[in-house]
Amino acid sequence: MSNHAQNRITNKYLNVLTYEAPITFILIIAYNVTQLKGAVLIFVDEEGRTLDRILDALASPIRIEMLKQLSKHDMNYTELIRSVGMNPQKDAGKFSYHLKKLLNSKLIKINEKTKLYELSHSGRTMLEVIEQAKKMLAGSDLLIVRRSECSIEAFDKNKIVNALVKEAGMPAKLAHKVASSVEEKLLDLKIEYLSAPLIRELVNSVLIDQGLEKYRHKLTRVGMPIYDVTQTIKNASKQGGTNAVMKAAANSVLKEYMLLNVLPRNVADAYLSGLIDICFLESWVVSVYGKAYDADLLNKVEGLGTCEALVANLMEDMFIVEKEFLLYNLSDIISNKKLSKQFASTLMKISSISTFEEHKFVLNAANNLEHAEDLIDAFNEHQRNNISIVVGKDLIEKAPPHYISKEGLELIFTTGSKSEVLASNGYKISIKNPENAESFLCGVAAMNVPRLALQSAGNEEEFMESVRRTMQLIITAFTKKMNLTNMLHGNVSIKHHFIVSPCGLFEAIKCLTGEYPTSSSPDILLNVLREMVKLALKGSKKDFQIGIANVCPPQSSKRMAKSDIDRFGFKTISGLSFYPVTSNFAYSTTIVPYDIKMPQEDRLQFEAKVAKVLNGGYMVMLSSPSKDKEIQESVDLAKKYLESGCDSLKFI
Repeated sequence: MSNHAQNRITNKYLNVLTYEAPITFILIIAYNVTQLKGAVLIFVDEEGRTLDRILDALASPIRIEMLKQLSKHDMNYTELIRSVGMNPQKDAGKFSYHLKKLLNSKLIKINEKTKLYELSHSGRTMLEVIEQAKKMLAGSDLLIVRRSECSIEAFDKNKIVNALVKEAGMPAKLAHKVASSVEEKLLDLKIEYLSAPLIRELVNSVLIDQGLEKYRHKLTRVGMPIYDVTQTIKNASKQGGTNAVMKAAANSVLKEYMLLNVLPRNVADAYLSGLIDICFLESWVVSVYGKAYDADLLNKVEGLGTCEALVANLMEDMFIVEKEFLLYNLSDIISNKKLSKQFASTLMKISSISTFEEHKFVLNAANNLEHAEDLIDAFNEHQRNNISIVVGKDLIEKAPPHYISKEGLELIFTTGSKSEVLASNGYKISIKNPENAESFLCGVAAMNVPRLALQSAGNEEEFMESVRRTMQLIITAFTKKMNLTNMLHGNVSIKHHFIVSPCGLFEAIKCLTGEYPTSSSPDILLNVLREMVKLALKGSKKDFQIGIANVCPPQSSKRMAKSDIDRFGFKTISGLSFYPVTSNFAYSTTIVPYDIKMPQEDRLQFEAKVAKVLNGGYMVMLSSPSKDKEIQESVDLAKKYLESGCDSLKFI
């Protein structure tokens, strides 16, 4: 490089420094200029002509401001002159001079399609160089970031750009603009402790300020507030120790992930508002409500006995199954008294482990009438309330006192077929699958029918339309869950089952008509159920089955009632209830409330009509006889229900 060229570079460099110091500082290295640590490399031709024009263009605060304004968005002539505080009439000549300088230096250019002025690649690069120099002079210690990955590093605006493009799907040009705004805020605030979460908060703030809400939503960070983590740890000893802390933390993150990223906004809003409830949404990402296990396959596990294979399967699925383990094909086990007792002992030990205490173990022995009594006797010495045995309806006649008054072990009487198994609430799961296919009860949801009635203000047509819309929301959620389950279980062939139950249907009818439905006037209630079943069948596919069932999970009922009390007031909601209203108020959890005051024959007729409509299982709940003389009467009544078309029955 000639001495003349070096002198020109030096003079222009000094001019830039004079105009912009101390906020701009550029180090130039070209061929034979000594390389300095931390310098920015700008390669130019041997004579330095390109660098000469660039430095000449930057030797003015007005022209640098023009570059900054164009970094935000492209502008026409009038917009650009006004953005730097100049008057289009009075300052036109002066502005044109500055504009020509930037065009000649190729720091800006005219977009051929839009005819707007825009930054060139060189212009954007020079602005970044200026900003880097600004940081160096301001003191690099202020821009050290403590990252969540347990590392410390210098702040880099480009990492914000990359995150916006990768995580939020933002166009690169817009991402640069947002990142620059965040950087300016950081420099102005002079923050001493700069962390990755704080930077994310600032990014979100800038996105809101600039009306970019759709990108902010995609960047939402999920997790637990520090206070909640602290309280969870403090209460660990009361809630299950270390496992409770780990589960609470994981559930918090996964529930937010479901609501923010997996479920569509309208479905998430319906859940949060209490219009629908999804059981165990906090674990929906990784687990299912229940899973069916073929006991015959346990006998075929090489090197393991039946009980060992049972333990291996349950332990393997302890975090996959959230609520119910459904066992069937138990003939080989319960036909051998010794093996039956060993099986019962093993299952009792598993069910008493803290990890499984909240689970249900449902033994479907309905097709093994001959040995079902032996299975019940095997559990006779154990008293666990998380084990249920499903038996055929004929067993109720054989020794009524022994089975109906039994405490601890829950018996479910059923009319079910060999191609189905039951969950503890009477939900029907098909086991008629292709070879190697597994049956999952993937999810259980509830619909807040009183809410729909209240919002319809007595308009039956509007009420029915809202039932349809809400069913579509639930079906959408189920579809998302099916995709998650398939993704997690890879090549496993799965038959997905889902259940929807109408919560508080009796109360909803009263809200619409002013009276509770009866066996002689069930039309509106049956119309609601028919519409739900129609939509469930329409939304079902070969390996994706949706059923409408009688029993709503109690936690769903309580959550929905509380939500409606907050929305409509205690007086309005309690006025719908036929229960004594307490602070623990909940909607009815069965379509025909099991404890409503109604003549028994009327109730029998009513439930028979409802049972014929549902496709997901209709379980009747009868109060256990309190006296021995009432047992036969209860048996006779139970037989009538099971003969009238109800799928299953249990005494509570």
